[in-house]
Amino acid sequence: MPGKRIDDETRKKVIKAHSAGATRKEISEKYDVSVRSITRIVANKPSPVEQGSSGTKKPENERQKRIEDLERRLELLEKRILDLDAKKR
Repeated sequence: MPGKRIDDETRKKVIKAHSAGATRKEISEKYDVSVRSITRIVANKPSPVEQGSSGTKKPENERQKRIEDLERRLELLEKRILDLDAKKR
């Protein structure tokens, strides 16, 4: 049997409290919501992309920079391998 409906504002507060390190039990008591509901809210919280966060560009840029760095390192290693093979002959 379903309980009371949890409004969006309470859901946001629950997610924020959980992110800040509060336990599910503490959050449950503070907002008068069951521990099970807290667990469900936290498990189903939207990602920053789904929330439309403006911070989504930064991780993407960091990821792209990391990929480019790894590609450069791979290219250098391939050149070193070729140089070592040439020296063996």
